[in-house]
Amino acid sequence: MAKGMFTLGLFLSTGVVSPALADGWEVQQPPVTSNLQLVYKGDTQASYLFECHPTNVVLTELGVTDLVDLQTNVKIGDTPGSVITPGAALMALATSEKDAPNFKLAEVSPNAIRGWNLTLRFEKNDKALKALAKATMVSVFTTGYTMAVGLNDTDRQSVRTFLSLCGVKF
Repeated sequence: MAKGMFTLGLFLSTGVVSPALADGWEVQQPPVTSNLQLVYKGDTQASYLFECHPTNVVLTELGVTDLVDLQTNVKIGDTPGSVITPGAALMALATSEKDAPNFKLAEVSPNAIRGWNLTLRFEKNDKALKALAKATMVSVFTTGYTMAVGLNDTDRQSVRTFLSLCGVKF
């Protein structure tokens, strides 16, 4: 299978969906002190972490770059020491090319290497989270560089296993 980036989303400035192959999905059960995780490590851009918590699922996109403040249209730096604004710290989860992004303010921290780590929390009954189980593509919209990733049957099985073990009813 060809390597693909899982930088999920639509490239916002052009509105073009750029699908990538999802070849890095893995359900992980970290040590007893940690939570069940669904991890995708892209081969060139960002990586994604879905983490199961008792009442919600936390999605973190690692290494997000090229963010733009949607209120001021100012580009946000990707290097250590840069400052991010609330207008750039937005994310949305979509499971269909027809989904319009429902942006929410993300929790943000600088990535140790480059860019930003953006985090959203989803209640276990969230429509977008539950839709992951049947998705043929997934997109995490940000105000920066993003693209969609297609899900094949094997990928979807990993997603379903994670959601099921986490207690998400789909």
